[in-house]
Amino acid sequence: MQMIDIKYPAQIKSGYRTLTDQYYSVQFSVNGLINIYQFKLRDIFSKSVCIAVKENSAVLKHIKAGDMLNMKYCTINHTHTENIKTKIKSIIIKINQKRLKGHSLLVLSIV
Repeated sequence: MQMIDIKYPAQIKSGYRTLTDQYYSVQFSVNGLINIYQFKLRDIFSKSVCIAVKENSAVLKHIKAGDMLNMKYCTINHTHTENIKTKIKSIIIKINQKRLKGHSLLVLSIV
């Protein structure tokens, strides 16, 4: 598995605060699909954040590593959202962790 550094938005000022310290979830839509999808942010890897998507989700058929999406990040306290351009850095298909079985991980990077 590849470890990926993530660039943070300008308003996160110090150290290596992770996005999951500030944001709880992301929402986005994908070209060709009607729905808006919402996923909890996961801090599984050091210095990178990802979302878990069910293996049979239509989302996986419409995106690929390298795609740029406008994602709406929801704060931990759910008081506001922020639109942030995000790149799909990689898609990890085989997950051996019991709690994520049947999911793929999308590793995200703020651009």
